[in-house]
Amino acid sequence: IVKYSYRPPETVQRVVVPVNPSEKRVKVLIISGRNSYEHDWTGVNNTLRTLLQDTGRFDVRITEDFDFGTLAMLRHYDVVLLNYSSRWNYDDPAEQRWGATAESALFDYVRGGGGLVAYHSSLTFGYNWPEYRQLVGAVMQPGTSRRSPPGAFPLHIVDRTHPITAGLREFVWTYNDD
Repeated sequence: IVKYSYRPPETVQRVVVPVNPSEKRVKVLIISGRNSYEHDWTGVNNTLRTLLQDTGRFDVRITEDFDFGTLAMLRHYDVVLLNYSSRWNYDDPAEQRWGATAESALFDYVRGGGGLVAYHSSLTFGYNWPEYRQLVGAVMQPGTSRRSPPGAFPLHIVDRTHPITAGLREFVWTYNDD
């Protein structure tokens, strides 16, 4: 693990064209703000926003400060996408968590039916936080987890009526990266 002062390059954010409120789009909130040194989270956030909004199906907002997040704030969205790691280095012992109010808000939001996507490095977050591990299904554990070897796995769609999964079919996902 590299342990020196480093900041990933900042990616210029394109100007976002506002979505007409009369359009019925899936409202997505990307929660970001802290990530490991090898992840350009601002660039990733911009790419995710572009990819989603360019489909014409999503209205995407980004917050890089969820420390004061509330359930009332989250209820404005159909799905939350986490792009958050909480550590500068994967093996840092201390996580930079959001605080009890914001954490409760996220858990209550999901319990109430709100959608949640844990994206990439968000699976390195919460390895010493059992409730988070249960919320996202699993996380990487320092010293024991590793990236999976290239291969394939079946993808099973649980709710085909949800706006995020509508139209998807069962398939075998072949991947060569993490």
